[in-house]
Amino acid sequence: MAGLNELSSELSDTRLEHSQITAQSKQSRPAQWLLLLYRVADIIGDKRPEVRNGAFQTLLRMFKNHAEDLSTDGWQLCYETLILKILREDASRHKTTQDGVRSTEITVAMELTSKTLLEETATLLSENLSAISDAKAFDRLWSEMLLVFQEYLSCSSAVVVAADFTALTTLLRVLSAGDQKWKPAIKEAALVWSAGIPVVKEQNAEQEAYLAYVDCATEMYRLTKAHMTAEELKTMALDLYECVCASSGGAHGMDTNNPTPLQTKVLECLRVLRTDLDSVASTLIKIASSFVRLPFDDPSHPKPKTSLTFVALSKASMDWLVELLTAHITEEEVFTSNSIARSLESLVIPIKRKYTWKITGKGPTPWQRATLSALAITEPALRQLSSTLLLPQDVKTRLWRATVKVAHEIMHADLSTHPQPSLSQLEKDETSDCENLVRLRNMLIPGLGASFLPDSLRNTYVSSLFHASIIHKLEHDDLPAATQPPVSDLYKLRLGRVRDPPPTPREEMAYLCLGELLSLTSKPAQDVKDVEERTRLARAAAPWLVRRFALPIKAYIADQPLRGSMPMPLSQVEELEFCLVRIRELVCEGEALNSDEAEGSGNGTRARDGERKHLKLLFPLLVDAVGVAGDMRHGSARILEELRRVLEVAGVGL
Repeated sequence: MAGLNELSSELSDTRLEHSQITAQSKQSRPAQWLLLLYRVADIIGDKRPEVRNGAFQTLLRMFKNHAEDLSTDGWQLCYETLILKILREDASRHKTTQDGVRSTEITVAMELTSKTLLEETATLLSENLSAISDAKAFDRLWSEMLLVFQEYLSCSSAVVVAADFTALTTLLRVLSAGDQKWKPAIKEAALVWSAGIPVVKEQNAEQEAYLAYVDCATEMYRLTKAHMTAEELKTMALDLYECVCASSGGAHGMDTNNPTPLQTKVLECLRVLRTDLDSVASTLIKIASSFVRLPFDDPSHPKPKTSLTFVALSKASMDWLVELLTAHITEEEVFTSNSIARSLESLVIPIKRKYTWKITGKGPTPWQRATLSALAITEPALRQLSSTLLLPQDVKTRLWRATVKVAHEIMHADLSTHPQPSLSQLEKDETSDCENLVRLRNMLIPGLGASFLPDSLRNTYVSSLFHASIIHKLEHDDLPAATQPPVSDLYKLRLGRVRDPPPTPREEMAYLCLGELLSLTSKPAQDVKDVEERTRLARAAAPWLVRRFALPIKAYIADQPLRGSMPMPLSQVEELEFCLVRIRELVCEGEALNSDEAEGSGNGTRARDGERKHLKLLFPLLVDAVGVAGDMRHGSARILEELRRVLEVAGVGL
């Protein structure tokens, strides 16, 4: 076979035709070798798969056994007249028959042949690429080979497309990013990869093609990362993201505990992408946020039709999201692009669905991991926000609004689903939520009182505290209309009820939220900084606190006479006593209740304006409650004593 070197030297500048080789074979031993190779190559086009595969394996063994005997010109001759010819004809067969009707058996056989041709040819070329690359026509031959690869991609067969990208990856692995001679070849290969994610016609069979595509992306990035532009990086990242979203393979639940191989590879590839170029980091944060919300039925981000759950991917993406934001939290662009706010908005979804989302995988659950991730993001984000003065107001407001949403979902839990978690699990989760809420509260206060934030946002936060503090289920007329201030209709009593609702299973959280309302309304024990911020928060919280104090008093006035000699439920006694003690002890921030809606209830108390104004507002209810507690039949000396102490503070003796 070494004689081929002589023939290739003579004809190195000529593109040989089959007839030329046949004519020369009568006088030339090398031409006879080449003719033999041509005959074997012709057999590879046989209709019988076993014949095709056998002929190709024979051809490969001939090349492997004599690879060292071939010169650069010899390789060029074989590359052009044999290898490219075999691949081109095989790709052409797919193109000719892809629109026709073929049996499954024939289709599978053709695909397996193409898979073998592509992968084995790529292995052969990669092992001898240094010799082949020295050929004069290497650039042209490389371009022609990539054109053949593109033809294979148009077959839309998952097996063939996967083999095509695997072959390209095999060739790219032996290239060096630092060697300038490979630069044109790498650039052309990049065009093949960047044409878009694979399109295959078989449903639920694209996993193999996507895996090969991602492997190829890894090699492309290794070779081109030093010179990639921000747009190229973002395009690569979005294409990888699209692979995950378009994937539908796998049995139900296979990605609940662990990500699929495709999801794992995509995450690995995305995590190593450069983020030092403009807006690349925000693009990756956006992708991570989308992965987080992918399992959940969010109308604005519909989940693809697939048997995959994406739960394990979502949880893994939460960790990646924290890593990204922690690394880039000092960059103004992640704020101005709303990347941080968007991340928190995504994390809110699993937190909100803590008990309504049943597919959790192995611990921790999605909502637990999302809660910790949100806290890990919020702390440095708010700290950086306070030192970044040039951000647009709408950017700051959206971030604060997202943070308040996180707080709201930590406070609340939808317990209407069946079956409910066990009491022990509820207690464990509630304890965790209380700890997380305290941690988040320390981040929010007093920054939430900043002048650039709208009053509506503060009202949203204190309203969430109010509703989470409800221990016993309310009746529809216990609260004013949504458009009315919290203290409107404060003295209007509902009809009494004879069935006492049980206390909420999250009683610890309820008392914590009530305590937070008290803390926001109360006058600080000592001089503090940020007086204006705390005053704004006190003004937002105080009306809700007064309403919250009024609820158990009004319930006692309405319900207790109907109980007769029946004892008041212990949980209601504890709530009423808690509120009466706090009413007596509360010293409000001076401006907390100086609002128009809090001015309307004159009642003759001697409570000082400002610091004790809550007593003035609650006085009529307290007096009515005294009448109920002092009744001989349904009264309570215990409650009456607490009421007496409150009225003494208000300056009224009994």
